[in-house]
Amino acid sequence: MSGDKSGTMSVMIRPATVDDHAGITRIAAELARMHAWALPNRYRESDDPMPVEYLRSLLASDEVLVLVAEGDGKVVGYEVLRLQDTPPIEFVMPRRFVLVSDLAVSEAWRGRGVGPLLIDAAIGWARDRGVSEIELGVFEFNESAIGFYEHLGFRTVKRTMAMSIDRT
Repeated sequence: MSGDKSGTMSVMIRPATVDDHAGITRIAAELARMHAWALPNRYRESDDPMPVEYLRSLLASDEVLVLVAEGDGKVVGYEVLRLQDTPPIEFVMPRRFVLVSDLAVSEAWRGRGVGPLLIDAAIGWARDRGVSEIELGVFEFNESAIGFYEHLGFRTVKRTMAMSIDRT
């Protein structure tokens, strides 16, 4: 799959391999910096936010797909897709869905159509597996990501809330 939003950009979406580790980690480090700045009580900067062993475990799973966006011969974005099932609880309708657990585009490539290409690939992967819904989580501070996902048709169905408590 490729895209050409500007007339000069060409991006290929493909399954990741362990050889993509350095590119994925570079982009994940950008994401880690942003999250560490916004939520320092939950995240910290890291030079290796996607350890190669973790990437290998994702690539080995039949229930996970890691995709990369490649532009100008380098990884410019990635996403991690996971097949999920609802718990076997009587009041919960049984369903299978795709969880986008990670989606990141290099700062230099944002706004150039890479994100929509990754979401399109997620939709295709879900459809190929007979899945009719995709879910993801996004932090409230990340207003640009919220706007991006809403523009693509995502809507908020659940809010996660937290409260810090004093441990004195």
